[in-house]
Amino acid sequence: MDFSFSCPCGQALVTSVEKRGTEVKCPTCSATVMVPAAAPAAPASAKQTGSALTAKVITRYRDGYAVAGTLCAEGAQMKRLGFFAIVGGLVSYLYGLWYGPDRVGVAISLAAVGLGAFMVALGVFVSALGQMVRAALDSAVHGSPFLSEADKAKAMGL
Repeated sequence: MDFSFSCPCGQALVTSVEKRGTEVKCPTCSATVMVPAAAPAAPASAKQTGSALTAKVITRYRDGYAVAGTLCAEGAQMKRLGFFAIVGGLVSYLYGLWYGPDRVGVAISLAAVGLGAFMVALGVFVSALGQMVRAALDSAVHGSPFLSEADKAKAMGL
């Protein structure tokens, strides 16, 4: 029968029950780890059922995916607003050239183009941040020992 415990580096280790009280080598950090002689007692706060714990883990991941989705949506909105500011500034500039340029009109047009370019760049960064959060969550969900394959798909919204 197999027995699982954790290395101080956080790596989950699995060994046979017969190896309790002996030392094993961690494949991640190469440290020598003593296999506990007895199964660790669950703390009082860990008396949740497996399904309750799974539900809490899924909820936490789903909340993270909601934040990532919001970041991506806000970044897309910033890019759209920046694009419209650029187009508006260029149209205003061309209108001013057609009807006679004045310094204030040109300055406002160029400021709109500059602000639009800044908004587009900021939108790209915010969208990229949302994608990085999604990627980190995908990695965390995939590596979670608390979730089955169906639970992982549910947490990821698949």
